[in-house]
Amino acid sequence: PLPRPAPPQTNPFGGLGARFGAKAMWEILSLTDMLVTFDLVSIEDALKAEFNLSGDTPPSEQFLQLLDKDKTFAGTLKSRLDDVWERYGLHGALLVFNWREELKQAVNARLLASKSAGTYLRAEDPLLVLNVLGRARTTLLLANAPLALDRPFLTRTLVCDDARVVRLTRQGVYKEESLIEPDIPDFEEEE
Repeated sequence: PLPRPAPPQTNPFGGLGARFGAKAMWEILSLTDMLVTFDLVSIEDALKAEFNLSGDTPPSEQFLQLLDKDKTFAGTLKSRLDDVWERYGLHGALLVFNWREELKQAVNARLLASKSAGTYLRAEDPLLVLNVLGRARTTLLLANAPLALDRPFLTRTLVCDDARVVRLTRQGVYKEESLIEPDIPDFEEEE
């Protein structure tokens, strides 16, 4: 006869080795080496030119005010964004994250460890940026999500590492930027 298997080892600290009151700390990191950011500030020049914005108020704020005040404008823009989004041909779900300094540093450390360039893409195509900001919900961007041109959605800064979004960004207008600004040594002038 075969020997019986040994009983499973029990953990004296409870489930998953946790102690009472212990905190678990974790961070979701990118699976690819390229990130794309989306925010209104990146497309301010395009908003200014496209919608004839001028004045002392930042173009992103003028654009948001125009959306709030002019429902015809908002409806026309929504239709245009829906048409462009459909042409992108995206399916399924994409993960998006709030762009925070901690995320930048974590990704930069990973890229430096793998000797990869510590850069990301800043999307500057206004139709792509507005579509991503207006369709993403918390950390998920569903390809079939309805567009919401509301201030809380459009004033976020989001980042995505999905290869489909990287490809779409590279087909349009974008800027490649460093994740962490290099330290520039201060040189004191000798007297």
